[in-house]
Amino acid sequence: MDFLTGSIGAEPISGWAPLALKEKKLAVIGGPSWNPKPEWPTIFRVTSSDDERAEALCRLMKENFQCKSVLYVLTDDLVGKIAKENALKHEKSRGLEVKGYLMVPPNTTDFYPFLTKALKTNPDYLHCKMPPGSVALVIKQSRELGYKGHIGYPTGMPSGLEKWQAIAGLEASKGFLALTTPLEEYTPLGIEGDALIKEICPTHGLGDIAYSMQPHILMMAIEKAQSLEPDQILKTLRTEEFHSYVKAALKASGEKTFGIKNHMSVPIYFSQITGLVEFKYVKSYHLSTP
Repeated sequence: MDFLTGSIGAEPISGWAPLALKEKKLAVIGGPSWNPKPEWPTIFRVTSSDDERAEALCRLMKENFQCKSVLYVLTDDLVGKIAKENALKHEKSRGLEVKGYLMVPPNTTDFYPFLTKALKTNPDYLHCKMPPGSVALVIKQSRELGYKGHIGYPTGMPSGLEKWQAIAGLEASKGFLALTTPLEEYTPLGIEGDALIKEICPTHGLGDIAYSMQPHILMMAIEKAQSLEPDQILKTLRTEEFHSYVKAALKASGEKTFGIKNHMSVPIYFSQITGLVEFKYVKSYHLSTP
């Protein structure tokens, strides 16, 4: 094994990262919940971070929907705790009055006891960071409790959208915002890029294809470096500009925020559900670590 690549969450990264560092293996990964660390210099991330996604979504709620307050609905696990830490750290820049942090045990299906009290604070916006099935239940149950505000999700539009809407309820799901990339924002660059898009989009509802970028970015970095040495490839990843499955140029950032340039921001595109397996593109942002 020479390299690690793929979409990997915060929990598994915490497990294998020390081993990858010890073995001096370069990892080019996705996973918005994990942040690059100076003590793990051989791990490079290609995706928008949770910070960037949440920042963009809060900005969208202010600019497009005139929201002034937010209630965070998070799973009480590592991902949810990181999301809460980020929200606390960036509360001022997100610019929304925080009505509370609702930390819910993983695998919860009955959200009524949690939502009944929390919704009395009258938030304009529910910011959900939890698995898609849980988000569907939050939508269903909050609407049944009379909540009429906005609900958003700083993650890709759920796959199997028709089944997901059946859980949330078709009418309740209308207006829900999540990440999707419009076809016109894709570029034909890359390994069979057009074929990949045509294959994935019908299944994943134009979901965030950033997770398909890691192997492609690694391959291009190897070609640009003209080397298989991890140090040379990492130097190339940190200094060169890349073009991949989206039109925007991608370049490493994060030195100021993370203390290391091992983060490559990806544009963030938001769409809003309008009907059964139907949604419309709303707005995009290309942030670089808030």
